[in-house]
Amino acid sequence: MSFDQIVFLQLIAVVLIVAFGVIAILRHFEAQELARTESGDEKGEAE
Repeated sequence: MSFDQIVFLQLIAVVLIVAFGVIAILRHFEAQELARTESGDEKGEAE
């Protein structure tokens, strides 16, 4: 494998890791929002 291929694969790995991290964070916030609206908070009721 050439140096360019190694750099390219590392780049793909970093992009995938970041993407999974963002998805995990979004799902975490989504779950919090659902819990908040189900409990009937003022914020959930207002919108």
